[in-house]
Amino acid sequence: MNENQPKPVGNLNELTVEERELGAKPIGKLVPLYCLPLILGSFIVGFQLVVDCVILATGVSLEALAAIGILFPYFLIMAALYDFMGPGGAALITFEMGKGNFDKARKACANSILYCFVICAVIAILSYIFKDAVIWGLGASEELYADAVAFLNIFLAFFPFMTTGVVVYFCARAAGKPLMSAVFNIIPPILAMVIEYYVVFGLGFGIEASALCAIVALCPNMLLLLWFLFSKGNMHLKASDFKVDWGIIRQISVLGFPSCTLQLFYAIVMVFAANILASLGASVEHYAAYSIIDAYIYYFLTFIVFGFGLGIQPIVSFNYTRSHARTFQTLKITYVAGIVTLVVFTGLLYIGMDGITGLLGVLNATPGYEEYLGKAIGLYIWGIPVLTITTTTAFFLQAAERAWPATLIIFVRAFVFTVPMLYIMTGIMGIDGLWVAFPMAEVLSAVFALAVLRWQIKKIKAEGEVERIAEEAAAVAAAEAPEPQAE
Repeated sequence: MNENQPKPVGNLNELTVEERELGAKPIGKLVPLYCLPLILGSFIVGFQLVVDCVILATGVSLEALAAIGILFPYFLIMAALYDFMGPGGAALITFEMGKGNFDKARKACANSILYCFVICAVIAILSYIFKDAVIWGLGASEELYADAVAFLNIFLAFFPFMTTGVVVYFCARAAGKPLMSAVFNIIPPILAMVIEYYVVFGLGFGIEASALCAIVALCPNMLLLLWFLFSKGNMHLKASDFKVDWGIIRQISVLGFPSCTLQLFYAIVMVFAANILASLGASVEHYAAYSIIDAYIYYFLTFIVFGFGLGIQPIVSFNYTRSHARTFQTLKITYVAGIVTLVVFTGLLYIGMDGITGLLGVLNATPGYEEYLGKAIGLYIWGIPVLTITTTTAFFLQAAERAWPATLIIFVRAFVFTVPMLYIMTGIMGIDGLWVAFPMAEVLSAVFALAVLRWQIKKIKAEGEVERIAEEAAAVAAAEAPEPQAE
């Protein structure tokens, strides 16, 4: 049988394709089911980053905190890679499962995992060989160099395992195990926070504790691979599934490229921003403020934003070829829920600003630094709820197999709006312009994303109408065809 032809669903809860929850359960129930575990896990992972920030600020040094901000593009590259192979592989897995084609779904899963590990291993090795060039190229200063080296020595050794673990997590969610996956996404970050606190305040570790925290938080996701290897269901992986299939890798790449570029392009933006700081003669305090805002607060809040966008992808992928009404309803619900959630979080951040800046400024003796940090955070974070529109739209289009419009939205956000705005606003306001440029770019990006979405929805509806007419014509032709004559 051709692998692209639908096959019987087999023993997946002994249900037909039409009876599966992705195609039958009300959208209002599906969105919380698939988004909340991911958002909760994302919240815990993001909160773990905040705790890491506080521990570095209170137990290590301001230089260590600033060094994390300079090296944060590595976290974004890691996120770009697992958002490349993870959602790309997950979308293909869900799409093939929706057709009952579990052979190709398993191959998509195995190739996603293999693809990610090999690329990450190459990046880790090259980064270690050219470590000095990387550190200076990211905009580091003499004061931050030693901490940057200490962090990368540990971080790079586990880079392939951390990144691939998240890909395994996405594959498990797509294979119908959202709750089991959530356990592995929630418990390790909690454990990581406890361990980091102990090794810093109990054992006297420095910035190395931050690298250890990331390893403990992400590597356990690799254990989900055991479910694929030893389960008795349709997604039980065999050795033959890991054979490289360039056609499947190409599909994964096309489907995953938009979410990958969301992180990758922002990593490039951060390098621009760090080098702008260097050109303006920024102090360690300015670097630390940049680290707190962009590497911790921004990332914490965007974990929640991405939780909505990534959470709905299996729903959109499964229903896109079956029901446009269910697909568009998913997007509307997610817009409202995402924006409201982020408004609440940013509001709480404003309310607790004094406590946050006091805690993060504890190692800094510069008069007025806490007030400056609070001002910078206040200027920056109001754009985060607006980011929900841009990312949700991009993830929606990606799941609907419209990769290039999704990529266009992300490219325009980074290079048409954010980078030029950074240069314009810092030229007008100096370093303070950095904090204003980002939210202004988010507003412009959201407007552009909605314009692209409107254009794509018109195309989707037009294509659906053409398909409906073709099906009706085929049905009429079949009905009018003469019956075979009996011999």
